[in-house]
Amino acid sequence: MSQLIQLRDAVVDAIKAALPTFGVEGHLGRFSAADLKTFLTFAPAVRVAVLGLRDPTAAGLTGEDLDATAVLGIYVVTKDGVGKLTRDTAALAAVERILRLAIGARWGLAFARPAQPGGAQNLFSGETLTAGRALWSIEINQPVALDGEANAEPPPGFLRELYIGVAPRIGAGHEADYFGPIAGREVADA
Repeated sequence: MSQLIQLRDAVVDAIKAALPTFGVEGHLGRFSAADLKTFLTFAPAVRVAVLGLRDPTAAGLTGEDLDATAVLGIYVVTKDGVGKLTRDTAALAAVERILRLAIGARWGLAFARPAQPGGAQNLFSGETLTAGRALWSIEINQPVALDGEANAEPPPGFLRELYIGVAPRIGAGHEADYFGPIAGREVADA
């Protein structure tokens, strides 16, 4: 699976846990007030999108890895009549909770580096007022080290794992005596 998809899914899962009364899902991209009718029928809600990659540079021994900053867009939508808070108060509380959650977050992913919120913006407009919603956007800058081989099958001649046995304790009856697995590496064809 794509590491960017893993990142988006991990952020969605973390926000779901932090805001259990919100409907939290991945989203295609930027979200605006005009999108409220098309993409959102439920509020309170949070939508998470990967908006782009900043400063990509080749990394790793082969140059196939990629160091970059993934830009995440997180959109918070609330409405009146849900719970005790007004839409504005609920949105402010959710935005603050998400920003606190994101500071330094790695979301449980080895390839993610500590995140830094890039800011939050109130997207109030005539459209949000008419729709009876509050809409905020949050930007998170998430440094990532994307492994070019994370999704690739090893090429022919690539040893996946190595187990070592010492004679005379070898064979099917002695599997428990073997050392390993030892990480695979490219081997010459015999």
